Amino acid sequence: MHIDDKIKLRRGIMSFFQWLFLFLIIAGTVFVILLFGLKFEEGINVFIISFLHFLLVYAAIWYPLKFLINKGFKSVPPVSSLFSYLLLIAIFLFQTKVLETGVLFIDFLQHYFVGSILVMLMLIREISISLARILSLKFNPSITLVTAFLLIILIGASILMLPRSTTHGISFIDALFTATSATCITGLTVLDIANDFTRFGQIVIIILAQIGALGIMTFASFFAMFFQSNSGSFGNHIAMKEMLSVEKLSEIFSTIYKIIFITFIVEAIGIINLYFALNGLSGITEDERIFLAIFHGISAFCHAGFSNLPDGLMNAQVNDSFYFLGTTMALVVIGSLGFPIIFAYYKLLNRNFIGRLKQIFLKQRFVYQNRLVNTTTLIVVFSTISLLIFGFAIVSALEWNNLLADKTNGQKFIHGIFSSVTSRSSGFNTVDFSQFKTSTILIIILLMWIGAAPVSTGGGIKVTTFAVAFLNLASLIKGKEKVELRRRRIGDDSIRKAFSVIFISFISIGTGIFLLMLFQPDLPILKVVFECFSAYTTTGLSLGITPELRSSSKVVLIVLMFFGRLGILTILSLMVRKVQTNNYEYPREEIIIT
Repeated sequence: MHIDDKIKLRRGIMSFFQWLFLFLIIAGTVFVILLFGLKFEEGINVFIISFLHFLLVYAAIWYPLKFLINKGFKSVPPVSSLFSYLLLIAIFLFQTKVLETGVLFIDFLQHYFVGSILVMLMLIREISISLARILSLKFNPSITLVTAFLLIILIGASILMLPRSTTHGISFIDALFTATSATCITGLTVLDIANDFTRFGQIVIIILAQIGALGIMTFASFFAMFFQSNSGSFGNHIAMKEMLSVEKLSEIFSTIYKIIFITFIVEAIGIINLYFALNGLSGITEDERIFLAIFHGISAFCHAGFSNLPDGLMNAQVNDSFYFLGTTMALVVIGSLGFPIIFAYYKLLNRNFIGRLKQIFLKQRFVYQNRLVNTTTLIVVFSTISLLIFGFAIVSALEWNNLLADKTNGQKFIHGIFSSVTSRSSGFNTVDFSQFKTSTILIIILLMWIGAAPVSTGGGIKVTTFAVAFLNLASLIKGKEKVELRRRRIGDDSIRKAFSVIFISFISIGTGIFLLMLFQPDLPILKVVFECFSAYTTTGLSLGITPELRSSSKVVLIVLMFFGRLGILTILSLMVRKVQTNNYEYPREEIIIT
């Protein structure tokens, strides 16, 4: 046999066993989910566990064999190599433990933990390698993004429909609504998270929220880079550059690593503080306390707005806890700033503080870096502070002697500022928003519509969009031809995009309001308007009509949440053919506008 034929035969055999391994891992993952979500007879349980045992034996043989044939880990990044080594060691240790017990998967049957984690880690590794290959193809990044979100939502809805996900069962439309709300980090719910979902169902919801907050493409690119040196096509790199708002293509990989790292560090600090804040909570075990802290920490930073406490944050045991509410607000505000802002101020701190310390104590030369805080950063920080103060002032002024009348001054202050913070797309509520005055509700609708910063975990049209539109209006009033801020000119593309986003948001929300009133004309118009704004801006606040919605109305909100999270411009770009830039332009003619 010719040497080329031998190489092709070896590659064909390796490819066959690799695809077989991937199929077995996906099947094993489905079985793990079913073990958690369904109640099987003993015979089926034994079959599933035997399959998982076979899968780990296959992995223990396949990984070393593949590494030997491929001459080790030279073709993959060092971090991936370390991960693969550790995974292989864990599989061998687990198999040894199983053999020592003399009984098939006793530990796995009782705890579903170690074996499940190993199967999930193998799935992450294999899927990530497949993602790297997909990203290297010339797919439209928008198609990849929309498809990924749809797939995650459908998988999440399917898992939520499993019997062990809920206490009393759930319909498909309710499961789809909940999965969409979680993946699009909205927080609107047709069921009670605390009472209608089991621990398993709540874990599924918060995982969907974590994935949705960071973005499917961020996760995909991160794991693809983690396991493959070639992590995508040039077109996908350009798309990721725009999504992450980085200046250079070379900064994409480091930015994604920083986003993942900062997210988990901030969430970990928040979870620890929430754990101590829940110290006085009665009627819960230590395990429940830990899970409550984890759930609320992730939900707050990701702006998901979900709470697994009975009555949510209106629960009497946490409603007036300054420590708990303060930590939650801190997580929400940090999440709303956006990762580019966090990076900018980290660099500023590193330059001015750590750099000076090195200059003083280590005699290192001080390196000056120009414009660490750019115009976008200034707009985001100034707008965020201004909107928080504005929201607090309005809510306090209108509700101090109304809804907050029975509370102390300190409690009025914390609930006033919390209502302002949560209106910026987080979705938590410590008071019943349906009891607010109409004027207060209108202000909250405005805050929801403006939302958080770009490239953040928050929603809305974004503070930069609102600021650019406002600056353009100010320039028109002053008779200036250019929009300028702090000796910088705002680009024409930014202005056009800002007004396009504003226009489309009103069209989308208006269509949603029209359809809801068409399907359920008995609903109060103010509550319908509030609900549609909340869905499109992925805020998650409600005036109490969400559980009353019919299936058709739920579908409308599902579409609004999906469009609001991905951006209607992203979705419309899939339907409209791109026009090539022409090297000529037509004669200019002004349109009469009064």
